[in-house]
Amino acid sequence: MSRMLRLALALLVGLGLIAAFGVAKIHAFLDTPLTIEGEQLIVDVRPGTSFAALSQSLHERGALTHPKWFRWYGRLTGKASRVKAGEYQISAGTTIREFLDELLKGQVYLHSLTIIEGWKFVDLLAALRDHPAVEHTLQNENWQTIANALGATETHPEGLFLPETYRFPKG
Repeated sequence: MSRMLRLALALLVGLGLIAAFGVAKIHAFLDTPLTIEGEQLIVDVRPGTSFAALSQSLHERGALTHPKWFRWYGRLTGKASRVKAGEYQISAGTTIREFLDELLKGQVYLHSLTIIEGWKFVDLLAALRDHPAVEHTLQNENWQTIANALGATETHPEGLFLPETYRFPKG
């Protein structure tokens, strides 16, 4: 075998080993749990937030040790541009890969509101008004205005709202 051929073969083997090492490092990084204090971390990804800003925010909050690796992986795979806005909950033990999958699927954190049996309509309105995840858009809280907005024809609201726990995304 000629010297040039051996050199080319050695170079090819070396590049292959470097590539294999890089792939192994990326997989190890993606399977590393995010670092969170306590049981959960809430991350709010607002519409228009760049992947770089998200990476930096996670790093500043102590959840992500290598924001550049996260950013590069997101860009190289095309996943960075497919992140959906919303509020996400990171539980203890969630890996970087699992969190990124949640971001791509839009599996946002769901808040809850329980309507208690026996509540009057004013109680329901107060609970909605006090809930931090509910966006308030009503200018007037009288029943007729709300009925018109909902397309309801009932003249009285009592008994129209099912006592139940409702889950919904922020906003």
